Amino acid sequence: MSDLTDTPKHKTFLGHPIGLYVLFFTEMWERFSYYGMRALLMLYMVNYFKWTQSDASSVYKWYTTLVYVTPILGGFMADRYLGNTWAVIIGAVLMAIGHFLMAFEANNIFYAALIFLIIGNGFFKPNMSTQVGRLYPPNDRRRDGAYTIFYMGINLGAFLSPLACGWLQENTVGEYHSGFALAGIGMVVGLITYLIGLPLIKEIPSVEVQDLKHGDSLDQPISEKNAEQLPSVIGEFSNYAVKSILFGAIFLLCVGFWKGYSKPISAAPALISAVSLLVVYWIASQVKNAMRDRMLTIVALGFFAIFFWAAFEQAGNALNLWADKTTNRYLFKPMPEESKYPPVIDVVL
Repeated sequence: MSDLTDTPKHKTFLGHPIGLYVLFFTEMWERFSYYGMRALLMLYMVNYFKWTQSDASSVYKWYTTLVYVTPILGGFMADRYLGNTWAVIIGAVLMAIGHFLMAFEANNIFYAALIFLIIGNGFFKPNMSTQVGRLYPPNDRRRDGAYTIFYMGINLGAFLSPLACGWLQENTVGEYHSGFALAGIGMVVGLITYLIGLPLIKEIPSVEVQDLKHGDSLDQPISEKNAEQLPSVIGEFSNYAVKSILFGAIFLLCVGFWKGYSKPISAAPALISAVSLLVVYWIASQVKNAMRDRMLTIVALGFFAIFFWAAFEQAGNALNLWADKTTNRYLFKPMPEESKYPPVIDVVL
């Protein structure tokens, strides 16, 4: 008996809509291109352009920061003007252009490539994930499993790309530019996969959440209006939490102005963070009760996520340089004199 069945809405395979697997392979190739390029980026700046580690790290820092910021704008543009599909297509095209520009060695082209990648990621990343959720009706229990499958595609692309792009860098005449070109090819394959499979991505129209009536189950989706009517779970603590956000913003403003006296550009991270916290404070102060609880939950998750991603991104920065200089990365070649540790140490880290 085939696992491919028809339902009144759309085809399924292994219990999930066919569109999920289109998104799986699209995201896999996009992550292939992203992590393949990221694996070479710091090494390219330090070993090819001969920049100092400090200068290269500054570029890497701003690149990865903006990669995480622009999805906010990309999601807004998709919700208000473009829709998820066009946002994904535009993002994929921009990222493909950026990857292929990385195959050229001029500094100006290098910076232009990073800008294309940053903007393209902003359009692509949030809207691809959103489409996964919209394949299912509200409260469908398959959605959690769908995101697990989707994330497996991310991991698969992220695992394969550094190996493939790194091998090209080590073994071809084009060196780094060959690796960047392969990343661009991966993005093009992802775009083609998405366009071919687009008819199979059947999004279920979102159902407007209704107001709760007496006797309704709280397991149902709760509208923003109802969330403001329901009592806060954390009570008075929510007021203190909102005030702490304001104090944090003021503290970062002071840090930014203090650092700006010696080197104005060094104040930018603190000032940007302060402005972001002020926006969060303003939004949180406009809502109340359970709706404020929702807001504060997102803030708390975002706060702790900062530390995770700060450590995670060292894989492409400090750990990448450390592995390049101090580990034996060859199976059948003698260990270089400067290499002190076996590659398993780098894997563990």
